[in-house]
Amino acid sequence: MICKYFMLIITIGYFGCKAQEKLENKFQSCVPCDMINALDLKDTVININQVEDFLCSVQSKCQNNVEFTEYSNSVIFNLLEKKTVLFLKAFSESNRIDKEYILRQISDPLKDYDINEITLKVEKIKCNKQTKESIIKALRGL
Repeated sequence: MICKYFMLIITIGYFGCKAQEKLENKFQSCVPCDMINALDLKDTVININQVEDFLCSVQSKCQNNVEFTEYSNSVIFNLLEKKTVLFLKAFSESNRIDKEYILRQISDPLKDYDINEITLKVEKIKCNKQTKESIIKALRGL
């Protein structure tokens, strides 16, 4: 009987460690100013994990990296234009991203984008109300 409890404790400990390891790996995969994540999203078929990894790499500590900032700004707007649902879903569900910094990026586009068209797309999507409102405010520069 003691042997069964011992095996149960070892098994729980093992799987608990594996779960913690996966959680730690998730956060380690977030590399600030990661140009590879930005390049991967420019013209390829993407999924929610790729969008989240990219958004996670866009952090305020990157603001002095001009090349990354310019490129990531264009990827953000490309996602808002073409992959609106994925962008909003990743933005609203992830706790790994610097949302305030991304909103500042959206409120200060580095190129000319059709902000009205993007705003209309965002307004039509069913998602978290607070997320939608914050993105729309940023798009309008408020």
